[in-house]
Amino acid sequence: MVLILDGATITDTAGPAIEVTAADDVVLSLSGDNAVSDASSYEDSASANAAVYADADLTITGQGTLKVSGNGNDGITSTDDLHVLSGTLDVDAADDGLRGKDSLTVAGGTVSVNTGGDGLKSDQDADATQGYVHISGGTVGVTSAGDGIDAHTDVVLTGGSVGVTSGGGAAAGKTETSAKGLKAGTFLVAEGASVEVDSGDDALHSTGALRLSSGT
Repeated sequence: MVLILDGATITDTAGPAIEVTAADDVVLSLSGDNAVSDASSYEDSASANAAVYADADLTITGQGTLKVSGNGNDGITSTDDLHVLSGTLDVDAADDGLRGKDSLTVAGGTVSVNTGGDGLKSDQDADATQGYVHISGGTVGVTSAGDGIDAHTDVVLTGGSVGVTSGGGAAAGKTETSAKGLKAGTFLVAEGASVEVDSGDDALHSTGALRLSSGT
């Protein structure tokens, strides 16, 4: 399924602005300037709780822009794999900015995230081959109250530029909430990416192993 946004403004005060309830793969293609905004709050039992919510694989592409206001919880959520190939995303979210439960990949485009929770997140804990964040291209900028990038398994950086300010930065001191720059539950690997972190907690954190082989 392909959904083209071409100069669209979508607001829903009762739930997600865009909700996909059943599909194999969904492509969100951006053209022109677009904006989506969701409800200011969700019930604890609500499964669809993001401004853009897909119960399917979600790919974002195109040359346009998308301003996302995740007023009640997350900005963009896929319950499966979330891919950003191109386009410009400007995400403000009460909780997490971009969340791909099975995986989150940024291969291109410009992603700016300002969140009250984690910036980029993948939290699948039922499969050791999932729950990872991979950045291979594009420009990612995160300002988060929580972790900048949080993966249940691996954080893999093979290209692109990543800038993270988490927990108010190092000058703010450590908070009770986890505010790490890049946090991996298994491996954190940087090969060729440019990374700059100002964090109120660990800048680079891995429960398993950390490898920095190239890049900045």
